[in-house]
Amino acid sequence: MFGSYGWGGSYMQDWQDRVTAAGAELVADGVLAMNEPDDNALAQCAEIGKLLAE
Repeated sequence: MFGSYGWGGSYMQDWQDRVTAAGAELVADGVLAMNEPDDNALAQCAEIGKLLAE
């Protein structure tokens, strides 16, 4: 899961909880970036993509 925010990022944990409660299996914790993804967030997304491809 990826989310960007400009007002506060506390929603990610709630979002992950709702998705898993609905039966989804997450391969990693969500990636959260303020406004737009920085190099770190992009690297995290790339790593999660590799996990999904396996």
